[in-house]
Amino acid sequence: MKKEYDFSKLKELKNVYAGKKKAVGINLSPEVVDYFKGLAEQTGLPYQKLIDLYLLDCARKRKKLTMRWGGIAATHYSSRSVFGAARARSRLRL
Repeated sequence: MKKEYDFSKLKELKNVYAGKKKAVGINLSPEVVDYFKGLAEQTGLPYQKLIDLYLLDCARKRKKLTMRWGGIAATHYSSRSVFGAARARSRLRL
């Protein structure tokens, strides 16, 4: 090893991984976590990656979520506006 190194001649490299992912905290039901952990064992991929891949597929296909509460159907409409959630709630008549 050298006593000193000259780093002045090095070129700065851009981190190609910076900005590719965004860390978020999310609460998932145990059933969801168990399901994806089971898939992780089968595929050899981390369960967090499988969840990310599934959600990415949903986002790219613009899938809409349909839910039922006591026989009443509600469709979640995605919108990029602030008022998207209010519009979706107004369509749900409980």
